[in-house]
Amino acid sequence: MSTIVVTSVSGAPGVTTTAIGLGRVWPQSSLVVEDDTHHAMLAGYLRAGQHAEPNLATVASLTSTPTNAQTVWESIARPLPTDDPVSGLRRKVILGPPTPWSRAGIDPRWGFMLGLWRRLEEAGIDTIIDLGRLATPLTSTPQLIAAPIVEDADMILVMIEARLRDVAGAHTMVEGLAEQMNLAGAHQRLGLLVHRGGAARGVPEFTDREITSALKLPVCGSIVHDPVGAAQLSDGVGQRFDRSRLGRSLSKVAAGLVEDIDKRRAEGKEDL
Repeated sequence: MSTIVVTSVSGAPGVTTTAIGLGRVWPQSSLVVEDDTHHAMLAGYLRAGQHAEPNLATVASLTSTPTNAQTVWESIARPLPTDDPVSGLRRKVILGPPTPWSRAGIDPRWGFMLGLWRRLEEAGIDTIIDLGRLATPLTSTPQLIAAPIVEDADMILVMIEARLRDVAGAHTMVEGLAEQMNLAGAHQRLGLLVHRGGAARGVPEFTDREITSALKLPVCGSIVHDPVGAAQLSDGVGQRFDRSRLGRSLSKVAAGLVEDIDKRRAEGKEDL
């Protein structure tokens, strides 16, 4: 079982759209954890039919005392439209904090919350964490992601467009994150998730090999540009997301991630 983190160094492509999409097509039961205060996308996907509370801030508060992971799953996690208790393939989400200042109570509790997610994994539920856009660092030696996440996640994916301006613009932030991962001995758990669609719009794109050469990180998968499929996730419109071009590309990414993590564990390269 695994914990996957998705983030980006710019406002696009959509991290929350991708996290929800991965949760929908993940091979096992999944829990999407949103740590992004700009969660209008989830409101659209859930058709604004659920209140903002309880949310991740609620979970963080609960961890100040011994907390049962199953209680969080049953009482705080919301079912996604594709949740299927009958078949046993569960799909749930924990909404993000309601305001930016709510993060102050969340970040110090990540170590405890990750312990909850690991206990869910023992029950066959993988966790996909949506970190949204990384904040611009204020020092030359930044901690771009909370240390417990770096130490615990099985894979951290940085989303990026394949265009020259995006690859060039991501260099400093990606380099800083790679340095943080290296210091934690977790360099093998950092990779890129490439969004492709510029070529169809007449914009030249880098190949995976060129992106890896420029940013010194492996490309773990590619996501196609599919506005129709994305609208099903961002606005709750349309049908058959799993059969859309976006859904199929995310299924391929999910399968590849599971295979890579299982292979790394089997080879014993890291203590996961």
